[in-house]
Amino acid sequence: MGDPSATDVITFADGETADIIISLDQAQRQAKKRGLKLFHEVALLICHGLLHAKGFDDIKEEDRLVMRQQEFEWMMRVLPRHAG
Repeated sequence: MGDPSATDVITFADGETADIIISLDQAQRQAKKRGLKLFHEVALLICHGLLHAKGFDDIKEEDRLVMRQQEFEWMMRVLPRHAG
């Protein structure tokens, strides 16, 4: 962590289980800034947290790009069915 900016999602994983904590206040701010519904922002943050639980990282730019690609692919599978 060590980043002074507001945190939107934190993942604690031990290999078998994962706890994903999402700041709904931060998610709401981000959703508004991105022009998204809160539901979609939270879905993205859940996806982001799950990727962290699977071992993905986003500290380095190249890792961040891989993670964003994975988020996009996961979201495309989920959102068309639940976009309402």
